[in-house]
Amino acid sequence: MEIFELGEKKKAFAPPQERYKNPLKEAIKLRELWSYYKPVKKRQEMQEAKRLFREASNLMKEEEKLETACRLVNKGLFYNPSFHALYALKGDIQLLQGNWRKAIISYENAKLIARFDHRVSKQEMKNIYNKQLMEAYTKRGDWNSKNNLLIEALADYEQVFLYKLSGIDMTEVQDKLLDIIRKLNKYNMFQIYWNKFMKTLDSLRISDLLATHAEFKINLREMGIARHMLLKALNLNEDHKKAKELLQVRIF
Repeated sequence: MEIFELGEKKKAFAPPQERYKNPLKEAIKLRELWSYYKPVKKRQEMQEAKRLFREASNLMKEEEKLETACRLVNKGLFYNPSFHALYALKGDIQLLQGNWRKAIISYENAKLIARFDHRVSKQEMKNIYNKQLMEAYTKRGDWNSKNNLLIEALADYEQVFLYKLSGIDMTEVQDKLLDIIRKLNKYNMFQIYWNKFMKTLDSLRISDLLATHAEFKINLREMGIARHMLLKALNLNEDHKKAKELLQVRIF
């Protein structure tokens, strides 16, 4: 076989009369011979992609091996570009590396390709990879907020609420979103989200939201309304520390 390949490669550099008469046939033959990756059967490709997936998953446990894991994922995608779990794994690696933009792109790719996977049910399809996307947007929003990129942080936190998942506590993200809106001094937007978040039966959560709203009212110099909200918050939770501190503002 090697002798045959060598002969074919030599023919590529031979005079025109000694080469293939059909240029297309010659090009296809040479592409196969010069290719680093030899053609394999589809089943073998899937098996190799799964093997690389498992190997990369194990390497993720060690931070110094994340780059190696990412290279294995890319190699696995060469064998099977429709293996959406590999895209999701790539997103997990990028998330650990702090590259949130690329992680979001990888998760979106995984979500898109999963639509063509007949093994995924319609119900599963609605929420597939949504949890990972929520985490990526939240972490990017945290970074933007920390670096005073408030508009960007607002967009990221708003994006989180587009992925509706049951059973996930959104309290922390709600507070972050309201805090960003308050810093941007967008009261109308604040009130819209605040009203949505108030649709809960948890009295302690309602108390927290009332104190948060009261803080914004104090900034707007609407002290009467703020005091009423704080008293209501303390009525629901008499040990609410923030409400007590805000009530001690001198103007009260």
